Amino acid sequence: MSKRFARNWRRVAALAVLAVLFWCYGTQQNGALGVTRYDLKVQGLPSAFEGQSIALLTDLHNTTFWPDKQPLLDMVAQQKPAAILIAGDLVDSYRTDVDLAIETARRLAEIAPVYFAPGNHEPRLDYDNIRTRLVAVGVTVLDDEIAYLECGGQTLPIVGVRDLSFYLRENNDDKEVALEKMTQTLAGLMAQAGPSALVMCHRPLLFPECRAAGAKQVLSGHAHGGQMQLPGGRGLFVPSEGFFARYTQGLHEEEGARLIISRGLGNSLFPWRINNPPEIVMVDLTCA
Repeated sequence: MSKRFARNWRRVAALAVLAVLFWCYGTQQNGALGVTRYDLKVQGLPSAFEGQSIALLTDLHNTTFWPDKQPLLDMVAQQKPAAILIAGDLVDSYRTDVDLAIETARRLAEIAPVYFAPGNHEPRLDYDNIRTRLVAVGVTVLDDEIAYLECGGQTLPIVGVRDLSFYLRENNDDKEVALEKMTQTLAGLMAQAGPSALVMCHRPLLFPECRAAGAKQVLSGHAHGGQMQLPGGRGLFVPSEGFFARYTQGLHEEEGARLIISRGLGNSLFPWRINNPPEIVMVDLTCA
């Protein structure tokens, strides 16, 4: 065996070992479901909701959490949320299983009231059918709409805004017009709902538009935590935004408004999470 052949063989073997380790770690991370809690100060929070917790779930992408979704369902139930908010991408448009998504939503609705706002994957499919089926299993679907969560005789507004992709389709992919119409729609909703509303907006990149529309508490996902978390907690890549996007996870406060971003629960095209486990986000409400 020549020295050159031996050197090349060692390189190939080393790469193969690294690939196997990467696959093993990524697979382990995909299933390392945990709970992350954030204290959210809500302007004008009704007193009955002080100390109540809301579960934020995003980007399930048909994720099962073997076996039979039970770890996810058990972990959510253990938190005893006052409500469950699903901020988009319950289904995956590449590996589509609508039946699985609907069954997950049905079982979540047995735990607490469920509110859903669509992400960027739902409009790629038969969204009217998805919406109808979600409503049939007890989910409140919010397509540029307001619902009111009740507690102790008081109500808390929950706003769901459709993903930007809906507006792009309706406006010939003119992003400027789509953003303007989305912002105007949300501003109209906020005028009705008031500053205490919890706003589901799938894309955290639209936080400035949400602020401009009057939203004070925004709950998002979409970024999958940047898929890979670098030291310091910065996400590496978001498909729709590129490398080192500004908003990939966590709590952000800007200009008197607050944004909570979930790292999400599932994956889409890229199948692994690196240093970036899936999370159930619990939002603990307190009056600002």
